[in-house]
Amino acid sequence: MSRTRSLSTATLCCALLVAACSDDASQDTKVLIDDTEIAGSSRGELLRDYIGMILAVPADDNMLVDPSVCDMGRSTDDVYFAPTWGAPGDSTASCAMKASQALFLNPVGAFCFEDETDAADQACVDREFNLTSAEVLIDGEPVDDLASSLVQFDPQDIETVEGNLLEVEAGPVTTIGKGYVVVVEGLATGDHEVVLRGDFGDGEFAGSLTIDLVVE
Repeated sequence: MSRTRSLSTATLCCALLVAACSDDASQDTKVLIDDTEIAGSSRGELLRDYIGMILAVPADDNMLVDPSVCDMGRSTDDVYFAPTWGAPGDSTASCAMKASQALFLNPVGAFCFEDETDAADQACVDREFNLTSAEVLIDGEPVDDLASSLVQFDPQDIETVEGNLLEVEAGPVTTIGKGYVVVVEGLATGDHEVVLRGDFGDGEFAGSLTIDLVVE
């Protein structure tokens, strides 16, 4: 019998952990956790687009399986969608972005999707977002007040491809998502270290990703 599923440890629940940035390197650096639009999109819409990217790439080439694929080639001229960890344990990646792009960071989050018998709803996404802790470091500096960056998008039809992470037939899947979204604008050119850590369920699903990020 089918049921509403989420991407997690046991049920393939997708934990999306992202980072933000300190402004020590440049007076022009801005860390956005408010309702400011980025390239015409709200942070909730960017979260929807991010999850859409993940579902539009087969599992074998997906950042949640292998964060070294970075943004999977799905970033736009305006926004660089940083990779995230998708499994317990520690992982690393080396990635590059343009100085003209805003850096999208989705500090921890989760999503649920609809199957034949159940709907992706608020109860599901609230249940899966059982966050114990989250931490984001940029060049060794922690990003404060991540809780203020919490956003959500309402159920949306998102297109999946063959071999997707959900292991469902390709086509539209109704999806609801919730998570922290931080956007960094004006990050200085050069090398940066982004460390993403999170813990769901008090150790049930915990991991980290260290990104060596080059801004060109």
